[in-house]
Amino acid sequence: MSISTVLVAGATGNLGFKTILALLDSKKFKEVRALVRPATLQGDQKKDKVEQLKAKGAIIKEGDVNDVNSLISALQGVDAVISTVTSNDFVKSQLNLLEASKAAGVKRFIPGEFGVDDEAKTSKVLLHEWKIKVLEAVEKSGLEWTVIVNGVFLEYLFFSPFAGIDIKAGTATIAGDGTQKVATTDVGDIAKAIPYILLNPATKNARVRIVGDRLTPLEVVDLIERLTGKKITKTFVPVKELVNQINSNENRFATLFQQFAVLIASGKGDIPVNNNKDYPEVKFTTAEEFLKKALSAQQQ
Repeated sequence: MSISTVLVAGATGNLGFKTILALLDSKKFKEVRALVRPATLQGDQKKDKVEQLKAKGAIIKEGDVNDVNSLISALQGVDAVISTVTSNDFVKSQLNLLEASKAAGVKRFIPGEFGVDDEAKTSKVLLHEWKIKVLEAVEKSGLEWTVIVNGVFLEYLFFSPFAGIDIKAGTATIAGDGTQKVATTDVGDIAKAIPYILLNPATKNARVRIVGDRLTPLEVVDLIERLTGKKITKTFVPVKELVNQINSNENRFATLFQQFAVLIASGKGDIPVNNNKDYPEVKFTTAEEFLKKALSAQQQ
């Protein structure tokens, strides 16, 4: 199947923006469309990003993931849809995109899941449960699909509460003993790989696993200490204690970080086998390479 016209939903987000640039830079597609919400086009907050995409050759299409009809119009003539949407209602937005893709005659659909593998089906992480609902719908849709499975985004690992690490404060909260491997991936590497993934016949109705590095929470802390020269104070929290916190809180979304911590401590945060070798055009970023670059940028 030939894929010549591609649309990326969530075009002004971090992954979506980088994906569109990578698709354009590859020069392998006749047309690359960027789906942008009306509110984004009318506002100033992301105006620069929209203008950059236009200047690079992207076709801007207006559409709202909450309005299926607006999506159908934007998707006419599209061969493949890549969702990088991070809507507040993740499931509804993805299913709307899927419905519109079917109605518009789209051939291939890549859902905005990026990170759920088979092991995660029993993880009890709320975000995974949402993503699995979407994946099940995609697999039953009749459309061709590709699911991209990646590790924890390196941006989240070092610079968000996700991993319980605060470099600035010099602290790290670690679930269990911190010896379980965690797969990590750079957002930019996923974007660079997507053009090649789309054009690889083996990715039809398949999962593609992309991993930049694999390391334990203790190794993450050691890396931070080595590159920053800063002592990180480690606090170890028993998994049972985290499970009790999750079970005693009626708002499961509020315990999302604890859920991920339990996932990692139970060994389900790893991706031991990947498809990196299928994409020799991409040099996948290690955790050390990413952190060195990020720390250097902060000093400038």
